[in-house]
Amino acid sequence: MDVFDKFTLEKIGQVKKTPLTGIADLGRRLPESADSFSSVEMEDRKLIIEKLSSLIAAFSEELTALVTAETGKPIEYSRMEVTDSLNTLRRLASGLTEHQEDGLFSSNGSFLRNPGLSGSLLYRAGYAHPALDFIMAAGIGLSTGMAVVFVPDRLAPLSPWMILGKLIGELPEGLVNIVIAEGTAFNKVMESANFGTYGFSGKPSDLNGFVKRIGIRNYFSSLQENYPVIIWDEENIDSIIEEVTKSSYYAGNCYYDRAWKVIVKKEIFEYARNRIAEISGNINVGDPRDPMNSMGPVTDSNELLAASIFSGKVKSGLGEVVMDGKVEGNVMRPTFVVPGERIDLENPNIGVPFTMLAEADSIDGAIEQANYVTPGSGCALYVNDIDIVKNAVCRLNYSSVYINTLPRRNTVMSMVPRISFGLPGNPLELKPQKRLII
Repeated sequence: MDVFDKFTLEKIGQVKKTPLTGIADLGRRLPESADSFSSVEMEDRKLIIEKLSSLIAAFSEELTALVTAETGKPIEYSRMEVTDSLNTLRRLASGLTEHQEDGLFSSNGSFLRNPGLSGSLLYRAGYAHPALDFIMAAGIGLSTGMAVVFVPDRLAPLSPWMILGKLIGELPEGLVNIVIAEGTAFNKVMESANFGTYGFSGKPSDLNGFVKRIGIRNYFSSLQENYPVIIWDEENIDSIIEEVTKSSYYAGNCYYDRAWKVIVKKEIFEYARNRIAEISGNINVGDPRDPMNSMGPVTDSNELLAASIFSGKVKSGLGEVVMDGKVEGNVMRPTFVVPGERIDLENPNIGVPFTMLAEADSIDGAIEQANYVTPGSGCALYVNDIDIVKNAVCRLNYSSVYINTLPRRNTVMSMVPRISFGLPGNPLELKPQKRLII
């Protein structure tokens, strides 16, 4: 495995001998890197993941100290993150052989449940959990043989390198390719690469959606989902805003179900903003275990791959703060932000959950905003026009669309992919599969 630096792919270290000659060649190289693992049987793959777990466990205290240095979190929280990472690897390992027996995998790991996920995997690490992200991505790569991991260097500079260094020579060759890329370079890859891909944003909630699609269920029950919400119903706006606002609060841990973006009809934007501020000012939600937990960075108003912001403030002129996030002991309030041209961060050691509030001139514009991410497993659509429902459901890039309700309540319309997952400019095409009214 070779390690490359930034978008030029200049080699800066060798972990294993799996060269990537250039970004332009990725469309061909990524499937080849996946194929290099196709001959490894499931039982052997399980043993490899178990070995990775043992290697990481052997230097877990050293890694824990580094995570604390990177994130500013108390040592006990960093220790918990590393432990959770190891537990995730073990669940991946145990899931492989069990689900092979269920007929969900072939012996070499190809996906029988959803062939649309046979392409390569992009993983974007967040700087909230650099070690956790990296360990999880490595485990997914080892279990599926299809991962290419991009770690933006300014976000996770140390712990992935430490893990790589410890693993040199210990794992079979050619399993995971790793490119260390700047955030801007990663965005270029996401926008230009044109190959069958499922993209991770570095959030375990995305992993949850991924394992659902390939059939590994019940192993990640603690990892919840985050979703966009489109509000196009003026008549019931008051009750809708109250429901969505309260659902977006930090409760339990940072992977709790919540809306990461709320897109409203332009005519009701001002009302929505004022109502959110009113509701937010009357509620406090706390987590005694980790009041500083977060989901990852938002560095651009068009980059909607993250659900939180590492700051209680948004710098003046770059975004309008509807309600400041606050951390006082174990009590936290969320932050709602109307994005400006871009969002800069202050105080990067404090994480405050964040929901982006945006407006759209038309339902087409709202759908486009909701779709500006790699496909997720669910989104919510509040609308009182059946024609808009029919039109929107088939164009939203999500496996499930919830009509006039939030995810995990009533599934109204679910879908299956007709083609491989795409990226912006090459969207996922969906068709309705069934309609459930519960």
